[in-house]
Amino acid sequence: MSGLPPITPWPPLITAASQPAWMLWRDRLLSLSMWVLLAILCRNALLLAGEEALFLSGLSEQRPAPDFREHLRRILPFWITIGVLLLWLLGWGAVWVLSRRLTPLRPMPPPLDPPTEAARHGADPAALLAWRNLPVAIVHVEEGGRMRAEPPPA
Repeated sequence: MSGLPPITPWPPLITAASQPAWMLWRDRLLSLSMWVLLAILCRNALLLAGEEALFLSGLSEQRPAPDFREHLRRILPFWITIGVLLLWLLGWGAVWVLSRRLTPLRPMPPPLDPPTEAARHGADPAALLAWRNLPVAIVHVEEGGRMRAEPPPA
């Protein structure tokens, strides 16, 4: 083992205690604004569901008439939102593709010879060559940056 205590509790979670206060308030404001936006977009559907619930419970004599033009008018904000988000996604996708095409690829660096790489990790070259032959290895980083590897327990 590396001598470090295990992380407890496992799995490690990002909690509110480790975030700055401005980040918590930003997240709360964004969450609240998204819920308000969802309520605005769903307003007509919720009203229609309420009217249907009143009719089914017997508190109302009138059933809302199925009007497809009205339905399409009510669902138009959803289609507009989908279109805006789709354009946003396509725009940033195009930016990513263009940036990848305009950025020249750098050549791969030459591989280090075993003595240089072993010295870099604080090990001897024979051990490094043995590590390379392991299909799976557990690497321990010790004090001073020295590394050692071993096969996993069977």
